[in-house]
Parts: sequence; structure tokens; C-alpha cells
Amino acid sequence: EDITWLELLDEDGATRMGFQKIENYQRPTWPEGPIPQQLHLDFHVTEMEKARAELLAIGATQAEFQSAQNFQVFFDPEGHPFCLVLKPVL
Repeated sequence: EDITWLELLDEDGATRMGFQKIENYQRPTWPEGPIPQQLHLDFHVTEMEKARAELLAIGATQAEFQSAQNFQVFFDPEGHPFCLVLKPVL
């Protein structure tokens, strides 16, 4: 089956995020280049190293340049950048 649309729902069944597959997709050339990023998500984590290891294990790659230890940039397998942001538990 060729899935072209995916929705993430909350516990009440309301759509919280939707994803659509497009034809002729081109990987972004972030941070520079002719193809800009097409989305960006930040995920808050309480344990940066644990989250980093889990992401790498499922196919993410880490960007070469990192500006801070508490804010790390990664790429999903299709090349979209996203970040982990350390939010310590208070």
C-alpha cells in the first residue's frame, strides 16, 4: 500500500499533526543551498544523551555543526532538520 497521508491524533481523535507525501521530493540542503528546509520541529527532552542515542539507533543523523550542548540539530532519514532541546525537570 502506498501511503500518501498520515495524521497524528490526540486522545480525543482530533488531528494534531498531518504529514503528506509529495511526488518529486528533493532533500533539503539545510543550512544553506538551493533547497530550503520544508519543516522544522523541536522536541523537548530531559536526557539529551539518551534521546540522542535513541535517535541515532532508528536512523537519524546528527548535524556536524552544533551551536550548544542543550540544543542539538539532527536530520531525519529524508534530510529534514529537527532539534532536541534540553529541558531539565524542575
